[in-house]
Amino acid sequence: MPRPSTKLAKKYTDSERKKEESARVKREVLTAADKFLTALRESNLDKNDTIDKKELERAFRKRHLFTPEDARILFGDGVNIDDVFYMLDVDGDGQITYRELVNYLETKGVHLFSKYLGYQRRNIENVGDFLFQLQAAQMMISKRLYVEKRDADRTIGVDTDYVDTADFDLEAEDKLFLIEQGRRGARAFLREFVRNNNMRPRDSQRRSFLRQTYGRQNSAAGGKPPSRPGSRRGSFDFGN
Repeated sequence: MPRPSTKLAKKYTDSERKKEESARVKREVLTAADKFLTALRESNLDKNDTIDKKELERAFRKRHLFTPEDARILFGDGVNIDDVFYMLDVDGDGQITYRELVNYLETKGVHLFSKYLGYQRRNIENVGDFLFQLQAAQMMISKRLYVEKRDADRTIGVDTDYVDTADFDLEAEDKLFLIEQGRRGARAFLREFVRNNNMRPRDSQRRSFLRQTYGRQNSAAGGKPPSRPGSRRGSFDFGN
C-alpha cells in the first residue's frame, strides 16, 4: 500500500533518503577497511602482532587488494605512507598494534565487533532521542523476556512502515493506513493458518462460492458443480 501524503510519512521518507546515503558511504568505508586488513594480513610476513613501516608499505603496494581509491576513503586525499603510519602509530614506538588499528578504524565508523552484539549504535542528539531510545531498549528487553518461539504461530504481523511505536500525533490518513495494513496482515495470517491446518470451507460457504464462481451458466445448462469429498472436520467459518 502506498504511503499517504502526511507530515509523518514525508518526514520518514526524507529520513530514509539520508539513511540510504549514509549507508552507501559506510559500505564504501567498510569495503575499504576490509581490503586494507586483508592487505596487511598478507604483508605481515613474520606473523607477529604488530605492523612495522615496511609491512605497511608492502600492503600499499598490493594494489590488486588495496587500491589508491580505498586508501583515499580510509585516510584522505594526498596522504603518503609516512602520513598513514603517523596516523596509526599513536604511541610513536615504530609499531602499529592491533588496538591502535582498531581505534583508528572506529574513528571512521568501522566497529569490528558490532556484528557480534546484534544491534548498531544509535546517535543521541537531544533529550527526546534519549527517551525514545530508552523506550525502544525497554521494549526489546521485554520481547526477549516474554516472547517465545511458539508465539510466532499465533501472532499477526503488521507492517506499520513509517509509523513507529512512539508516534502518537497521527493524522487521519496515517490511522487509515495502519488500519489497512492491519487488515492485510490479518488476512495473510488467516490464509497461512488455513493452509497449515488443511482446513476447508463449510458446505454453505462452498455452495455460495461455487454459485458466485460458476454463475448462471451452470444453472442454465442444468449442470451442477462437481462435489468435493470431505467432512466437516477441520472446517472453518470466518462469518459474513
